[in-house]
Amino acid sequence: ATGDGAPPMTHISCSGGRNTPIEVFESNFAAIIVDKAELVTDSGGSGEYRGGLGAQYCYRALQPFQVTSGNDRQLTPPEGLLGGGKGKPNSTELFVDERLARTISKVNDMTVPAGAYLKVQVGGGGGYGAAAKRDPEAVLDDVRNGYVSEKAAREAYPHVFIS
Repeated sequence: ATGDGAPPMTHISCSGGRNTPIEVFESNFAAIIVDKAELVTDSGGSGEYRGGLGAQYCYRALQPFQVTSGNDRQLTPPEGLLGGGKGKPNSTELFVDERLARTISKVNDMTVPAGAYLKVQVGGGGGYGAAAKRDPEAVLDDVRNGYVSEKAAREAYPHVFIS
């Protein structure tokens, strides 16, 4: 209620959901390389205080490996509070030959073939309070930092972009 949401702190890990550094993860799982780990623009809900951004991770199989996933909240995005906008939902996708092969929600011991990759998006948080109350400088900082695209900022915060 007094500040923007925090970014995500977890990803697929070797430590039961803790924030394992990528270097440690890769050294524990020689069959996997992390191609991407980045915050997702426009994933936090709009509001007086922006929802925390989601993150995207891409895990490429250097050799086949098994994955178990229980990724919920893929269809229902996180709600905002007191007028805040919704955040983006979670998603997990398997790509084989650079094409989407399947969307994953809950699986046990699914084989990821060599060369394929998992694209995991941790959802963003809902915003808090009415977007019209957001400090214009905070909106411009979000755009400059790549947290919010200019297009999304213009839609959610028109009070900042009055011509």
